[in-house]
Amino acid sequence: VDLGSSWETSPFNLALEHVAEQSKVREDVGVVMAIDQKASTLTRIWCVFETYRCQTLGMGMKLYSVEGRLKRGQDTELGRKLIQVVLNADVEEAKASCWQDKRMILQTIRETVGFAAVHA
Repeated sequence: VDLGSSWETSPFNLALEHVAEQSKVREDVGVVMAIDQKASTLTRIWCVFETYRCQTLGMGMKLYSVEGRLKRGQDTELGRKLIQVVLNADVEEAKASCWQDKRMILQTIRETVGFAAVHA
C-alpha cells in the first residue's frame, strides 16, 4: 500500500478529511473502528493515527466489538475488559511494519496534541 510521502498525503488521512467534511453537512456520517476481543487494532500505529486525526478534525470515533457499540459503563464482562484495554492502551508502544511511519506519527502526535490527549 502506498501510504504517501507524509501523513498528510496518506490514504488514511485523506479519507478521514473527506469524512470530516461530509460530517459537517450530513448527520449520518462518522467514523467507526471495529475491535477484536483484545482491541488489537489499538496496537497498530496507523490505527492510533486514525484516533488522533479524528480528534484533531473534531470528530468522534465509535468503537464496536462483537457485542456492539463500546461505551463507558459496559455491563458485560467483555465490554468492561475492552474499556480497560482502550483506556490503558499505550500509544507509544504501537507497532508498525515500517519504523519510519511510527516515528513520523509519534512525532506528529507529540508536537501537536500530545500522547495524553490521544488517550482521552
